[in-house]
Amino acid sequence: MNIGISLPLAMKCNGRRVSLLRVALRNIPGALAKISTLLANHNINILSSIIDAPLGKPEALMIAFIDYSKTKTPLREIASKIKDLDVVIEAKIIKPQLPGIIINDLAYPIKCLEHRCILVHVDGIRAILEYLYGKFGYAAKTLMYYIGYGSIKEVVRRIKKTTGLRGIPLLEACLKMFQAHGYGKFQVTPSKLKPIILVKAYELFECVPFKGKLEEPNSQLFRGVLAGMAEEVLRKEVEVIETKCIAKGDPYCLFAIKPHGM
Repeated sequence: MNIGISLPLAMKCNGRRVSLLRVALRNIPGALAKISTLLANHNINILSSIIDAPLGKPEALMIAFIDYSKTKTPLREIASKIKDLDVVIEAKIIKPQLPGIIINDLAYPIKCLEHRCILVHVDGIRAILEYLYGKFGYAAKTLMYYIGYGSIKEVVRRIKKTTGLRGIPLLEACLKMFQAHGYGKFQVTPSKLKPIILVKAYELFECVPFKGKLEEPNSQLFRGVLAGMAEEVLRKEVEVIETKCIAKGDPYCLFAIKPHGM
């Protein structure tokens, strides 16, 4: 069962003593175990963490939210003990910056496959789309389609170069990458009407804020992304039609990719 994950970027303290731990350490087997063992021995719980240990690099980074409510050892002493470990290069502990909330501002910039990324709230997407479509109507929908269409091709080329994939496996790899970034959950399904390709999208970011509220399909941005993606993968012009949409009450969004003019 896929229940998703809450990224360790911010956390409510809920009356507990929570801090942010940043440790630069040697990139060797067992290094993390030494840190987690030390924390466990002092009754400190790791709530959520990011581990960045690049292949072939001598140094790794651990950033973690820790709950020290049940330890009697002062935090400064904990930090000192961590620094004394033979696998640790540097250690720093940060207390909540706001009342009841601690923010992980140490993970900037966020990267995926060495390319910088940003996170956008789905509620922010909803507000943008409501404003644009309400004020500019069809013109805004057309614009969003071409924003998606023009934004994806270089990304596909990077994935193609990295993986060496071609055709449908490359399309599936691109959709897996989008799934990892939180856009939705995707499935390429066969169609009885060849050469049409069907893509199911569950909980699509663009449509989920309007679930069951609209009378027609809502995806313009991702539909454009899918068109640009498919053209780059298949090396031919295509049309993408959203035939089902959660915004109008369907259980998932369904996109039909077909050759242009078919």
